[in-house]
Amino acid sequence: KKVKVFFTCDFDILNFWSELGRAGFIKRQLKSLTTFQFKKTYNEILSLSKGNKSLNHNYFLNDNMFFYKKTSKIEIENIAFWLMKKDHPLDCDNDFSSKGFKTFLKELENKNITFALHPNYISSSNKVIFKQQIKKFKTVFKFKPLKIRFHYLNCRFPNAYEQLELLGIKEDFTYSFPDMLAFRGGRSKPGKLWNQSE
Repeated sequence: KKVKVFFTCDFDILNFWSELGRAGFIKRQLKSLTTFQFKKTYNEILSLSKGNKSLNHNYFLNDNMFFYKKTSKIEIENIAFWLMKKDHPLDCDNDFSSKGFKTFLKELENKNITFALHPNYISSSNKVIFKQQIKKFKTVFKFKPLKIRFHYLNCRFPNAYEQLELLGIKEDFTYSFPDMLAFRGGRSKPGKLWNQSE
């Protein structure tokens, strides 16, 4: 039997420093300096100043979680889930126009990574916000997303699945129990679910 294995990553944050903010950065630097971690301080200042332009200085834009070796018996699909728009404090305000992101995107395209939507924290219960997420995804990636995994695995059953069907989403990688630790009961592959009310 042919086996298919998925390697996935949720790109919640495209630049650590924009999410941490000025106060957070200063706090980190003071902690590093008072514990004599001068190399860490230097590297983080470089990352702050060059992270939007250079992949070498952006901790969050890497493809270490994907698997590129091909085998005859196992089909591999690497999926990058992108969080598009902030509508809740648990979401991040990502900048898709930076030089670093565009370089990273081109690298992933060349490696045949599948791009998918990572709808933000309240998308599963708000159709208007979900549509805005899809619209921004189409603007950035030039096609409509067919796969999703909700941010923080925050999926409202069963309403979210009716929404996915109406919006043309074909595969969902969310199914989970978001209050659990570790893999939180999540799935590493899509599954077929029943609409029990119908």
